[in-house]
Amino acid sequence: MTGPGSVLASSQAFFQAKKNILTKKGTATALETLRKYVAPSLEKIGKASRILGVAGIVLNGTALGYDILAGEQITAGRLVDTTIGIVLSLAAITNPIFLVGLGIYAIADAYGVLDDIKSSLGGDTVIINGN
Repeated sequence: MTGPGSVLASSQAFFQAKKNILTKKGTATALETLRKYVAPSLEKIGKASRILGVAGIVLNGTALGYDILAGEQITAGRLVDTTIGIVLSLAAITNPIFLVGLGIYAIADAYGVLDDIKSSLGGDTVIINGN
């Protein structure tokens, strides 16, 4: 999920910047370029982000549900990770610019950047005991 989210976020940022430049120019050529290339690209990125958002919700929810049913211990940190993932996925569905936040959080979490912070806030506390 991180890879596609990062690609979509950077692509969206590029096309949004291009749209702003072309809109400011206001010439016939700029507006034609905007209509033919930039606007459809932003629309496609928006559709892809909504699909990724739904996939993220399903994936996060299914993984957590499976672990609970399998009797795995669920820590507060894991619950927070899942909740943040679902909230950012919902945000990506409604507003694709939030993919930037999803990408940054997912990369930071994947590399363990947030582990110390989560531990200090009680992220290692078991909230659902396994068998």
